[in-house]
Amino acid sequence: MAEPGYTSEFLGEDPIVVVANANHEVLQRTPTIQDLTAYRWVLQSAGAPTRDWLDQTFERHHLPRPRVQVESNTLLMLPTLIVETGLLSFISRRHLLSGEPNAALREVDVQETVMQRRMVVTYREGGYLSPASRRLIELLSKAAATGG
Repeated sequence: MAEPGYTSEFLGEDPIVVVANANHEVLQRTPTIQDLTAYRWVLQSAGAPTRDWLDQTFERHHLPRPRVQVESNTLLMLPTLIVETGLLSFISRRHLLSGEPNAALREVDVQETVMQRRMVVTYREGGYLSPASRRLIELLSKAAATGG
């Protein structure tokens, strides 16, 4: 979305997906969004954009919101909590591509629950961008393109 006086550069997509411990029973079949209501979750607090999107997705399907057992605003803790507790969660697909302990996580393939998050960098149009800022934008673009 363009705003007067600003330039935005698209970096890439960052899908947010439902994930579970690799041994979770939900992965033993092809689940539906309704099946996900039977499980407990670890999610960010209400008001976080991804949490609100997920809650609204369940509501649009006339289903109860996910049953949250643990709320955490520390995103770095979520993968470990998911692995150790067996709770479902909603995190970036990028977390599934990294090393231990995240290798024990698997995406729960329910298309209705995939949030396509766009990554952009925005700066003042015609404003001065220092060499360090230009380099940072270049690095962010490269990382987004390679999934890193």
